Amino acid sequence: MANFVRRKLLVSGISIIIILITLGLRHSFRFNPETRLWSDSIKWPDFRGFSPPFTKYDAGISSKLNIVYDSGLNQYRVYATMNQSKSWFKGDMDSLTEDLLRHEQYHFNLTEACARLMNTYITDNPDKHLGFYQIKLSDVMITHEKMQNAYDTESDHSRRIGQQAKWEYKIDSMLLVNSIDKVNPIIDYYSGASAFFSSQPIKRLRDAFELPTRHFELKKYGVNLSLIVIQNTEDSISLLSKGLDLFEKAKFKIKSPEEVKNGNVIIEGSDSLSNNYYELWYHSYPNQYIASVYFNSHDSLSKLGYLELAKSFINSFKIMNTDSIWIDEAEGYSLSDSTETSTFLKTNPEYKRHPCFVRHSPKRISFLRGPIRAATGDLLIAHDYSERNDSVSFDQVVVLDESKGILNVYGGNNMFYIPERIARGNTVAQIGFILQSDSSKACPTFYNQLVKIPTGD
Repeated sequence: MANFVRRKLLVSGISIIIILITLGLRHSFRFNPETRLWSDSIKWPDFRGFSPPFTKYDAGISSKLNIVYDSGLNQYRVYATMNQSKSWFKGDMDSLTEDLLRHEQYHFNLTEACARLMNTYITDNPDKHLGFYQIKLSDVMITHEKMQNAYDTESDHSRRIGQQAKWEYKIDSMLLVNSIDKVNPIIDYYSGASAFFSSQPIKRLRDAFELPTRHFELKKYGVNLSLIVIQNTEDSISLLSKGLDLFEKAKFKIKSPEEVKNGNVIIEGSDSLSNNYYELWYHSYPNQYIASVYFNSHDSLSKLGYLELAKSFINSFKIMNTDSIWIDEAEGYSLSDSTETSTFLKTNPEYKRHPCFVRHSPKRISFLRGPIRAATGDLLIAHDYSERNDSVSFDQVVVLDESKGILNVYGGNNMFYIPERIARGNTVAQIGFILQSDSSKACPTFYNQLVKIPTGD
């Protein structure tokens, strides 16, 4: 009798499973497959399929790569699509979290990133037959599948917050690299600093340690990514020493100590509140560069993911030579001239002298790039104001020698011009400005900083 009951229960259980599978299949085929093109704002109503029986997961998205011929572009193109009838969630829609939806969104974003990668390949290899592109597409699809699986495994389907953050940064970066606009890393043309922000950072011009500072910041993924440039034309290396002293007192770990003398050091540490810091401090005259990542994490697994994100951002930091950009900018003023005096100053002979002036050295508020020597020998110095409103007008001045007084040099687009004949024989110059409102004073205040003049060709 007991065996009969067990047998009956077993048959009943199998029957229930078959019924559930049948219902699932019927639900899946009840509608024609509904697809939608990639969007960065999918919602739960876009998930219209039936959840697999006995799955332990709460949602799943079905996305794939599709290659079609675009008659408008006269070229093949790959699109990322979502099959809505095979994308599903369990339970009540209102009980699902935004974190889970974002996890599924990034599955779709990863598919779009691979589509953009493929479209870049098509653009670089135009007018080929379908079979040619399908060979490459098959490789991309294999990579796509491996990355989708790795994303789920490492993030544990969004449960490991730090790993989820790392993958979001990685996927966003892939989207940018292969975007139509060919987005490059952020470049600060005044300092040459470059770093890869996965989306547009906030830029601030301000002062730190009473020194001109440029600050780029992005708060996303539960982390704070920042690139800071502090300008100290007198002794930038001292800033590094001050920073190291502070971090050592806080018992932070200072890596690469052998490179400190070269002005390059990695700093890692956390405080009692589980605030974690991972920073690169790099000194290159006249600037101190700080690439920094800050996050809060109590969990060691999450911390590992955040650290991988931090290292990826820090490794993207570079210092670029932006001289050619400013030289091109200056060409509009026809600085090239066969005579010793530049054409710009010939046509703008404003030499305005003040009988005296008051230096305002404790607080410099102009960030300078230069001097850059043009082909004519003229010097170009780009400048940006870190605390004043751009609409405020200034008298721009250059002091090369006390005996020569103040030479009032007018520029455009935030640029000083020092003719080669005037710069010759001088090793330093004081570059700055007088507020327009002070220019009528007998001894106006001169906001300035010292700049070394290059002596080479």
